Amino acid sequence: DRYKQYLQERIKNKEATIFMAYDNDNDNKPIGFVLNYHSFSSVILGKIIVLNDLFVVSAYRKKGVANKLIDCTINLAKEIGALRIDLKTAKDNFTAQPLYEKIGFIKDTIFFSYNLNL
Repeated sequence: DRYKQYLQERIKNKEATIFMAYDNDNDNKPIGFVLNYHSFSSVILGKIIVLNDLFVVSAYRKKGVANKLIDCTINLAKEIGALRIDLKTAKDNFTAQPLYEKIGFIKDTIFFSYNLNL
C-alpha cells in the first residue's frame, strides 16, 4: 500500500509517468512496466527524464517488450521537450546493458555516481 500511495502521489503531481505492457493474447495480463521521473538540469538548462525502473516478467524477456517500453519513454521525453534521458543500471546487469547501448544510450565514463543513504 505504501508503494501504491507513493506512486499515485507522483503521478497526481505530474512528477512521474508509468507505461505498462500487457499480453493481449492472455487476458491483458500485465507483463512489464517502465517508471519515469520528471526532473531538470541547471547545467543543460532543460528537462530530463529519469528512467528509474524497467521491469519485464521473465517469461516475456527477449521478446521486444523492454524495447517498446523504452520507446514510450523516448516518445515521452520528446513530447515534453526533455533534453536527455538518464538511467542507471547495476554494473553486473549484463542482460540490460546491450539493449540500452543498442538503443543509443551511452555509458558514462566521465562521472561517478554517488549516493548518500539517510
